[in-house]
Formats: sequence, structure tokens, C-alpha cells
Amino acid sequence: MTTLFILHRSDPTRWDLASKLAKSGDAVVLIQDGVVAADGAAGDSGIENLVKRGIRTLALKADVDTRRINVMQGVECIDYEQLVNLLIQYDRSFS
Repeated sequence: MTTLFILHRSDPTRWDLASKLAKSGDAVVLIQDGVVAADGAAGDSGIENLVKRGIRTLALKADVDTRRINVMQGVECIDYEQLVNLLIQYDRSFS
């Protein structure tokens, strides 16, 4: 069973939890203030860990652009339509 983790806050505790729970086939989507974790300049270790482990890590482009973030390598930017498709594709979600 695959899980889509949706992180909407800039909260390292949630990033770490998603990092610990995510397994192969799961994905993590950063939205709203959660996209701050994908900032390449900040170098968040929780998000870097997900990327290194091969967990699909995504960020909502509209939120990235609004916050003027330079997304770290390995994080894919998606639009709203792609987010909806992910919600349909995964068996369950964790927010």
C-alpha cells in the first residue's frame, strides 16, 4: 500500500516523521509553507534524506514561486493538476 505524505508547514518534526515512515513507492509533497524545506540554500537534512533514499519528493510550484525558493536538486516541482493526480494515484495520504 503506497502513501502520499503531504507536508504543509515548515516543521522539522513533521519532515523527520515523514522521512522515518516513507518507504519505497511512497512520495512526499511539500505545499504551502512546507515548500521551505525544499530550499536548496537551507539544506534541510530531512528532505535531503528522502531524496537520497530515493523517495519521490515533490513541491507545489505555485507555492515555491510565491516564496521565491530555489528548490534543491532531486525535488520535483508540480502543478495543481499533478497534485490531484497524485491524490488519486496513491492508496492513502498522510497530512
